[in-house]
Amino acid sequence: MLYVISGLILPPGVEDMGRAYEENRQWFFSLLVIVILATFVQSFLLDGHLTFNADFSLKLLVASITALPIFLRQSAVQQAVALATLAWTVSYIFLLFNTLPRA
Repeated sequence: MLYVISGLILPPGVEDMGRAYEENRQWFFSLLVIVILATFVQSFLLDGHLTFNADFSLKLLVASITALPIFLRQSAVQQAVALATLAWTVSYIFLLFNTLPRA
């Protein structure tokens, strides 16, 4: 799904990337929110229930922040969301791998 989404933000053969981004911005961020929400479906299918813990809360927060550029066109908002996404992704990966059982 992320591969398909990347085609919206970096379409091949486009000379004006800014215009292409603006034309696809709402679809791009909407699909990103759907990807995040799909992790709840994945958890439910794997575990048979949803666990309301820090991971659940973080995903809801991230989905909410990711949704902001759908409605707000300001460049500063979009840049802040990009930086926040980078920060939470790196943090999430770090925390995930530090909590895995040691072999």
